[in-house]
Amino acid sequence: MGARPRQLNRYELPLLHVTSMNASPRLLVVVLAIPALVLILVPWNTTVVPAVHVQVFDETGKPAAGVRVEQEWQFFAPNSDLARTTSSADASGFITLPKRTVRISLASRAVGFARSLLPVMCGYEYGPFGSIKAYGPDARAYDMVVFDVKHPTVTWFQR
Repeated sequence: MGARPRQLNRYELPLLHVTSMNASPRLLVVVLAIPALVLILVPWNTTVVPAVHVQVFDETGKPAAGVRVEQEWQFFAPNSDLARTTSSADASGFITLPKRTVRISLASRAVGFARSLLPVMCGYEYGPFGSIKAYGPDARAYDMVVFDVKHPTVTWFQR
């Protein structure tokens, strides 16, 4: 007579064993909470300033060649820093500035918006900000253009 085949013991681990449509409410909360946390906490690219092609003029109205042009941008929210780059205008006074983006999470946006609702005396701002400054031979004198993404009308300030 031959040897009897050995029987294997069978173990079941009920980790995510769902046999009906009556899933555990806790499991449902966990399954939905993970993607929600990712959407809220992960920083996403946000356009602050669109790409622009600008021509700089001198005091007489002629194109200003070689003028130093400085661009600043920021999304006003917690943990957001001002970014800045400097370039020079070409021989015709033109300069092309690329689209500027920042990485910011929905949580930071929400906190920034809530902070902006505080009394005006606190001076908190919220949202995208960008500026372009053109400097002539005297670096203390400049014209500044402020571009607001929400209201794309150009505002000129002279100093």
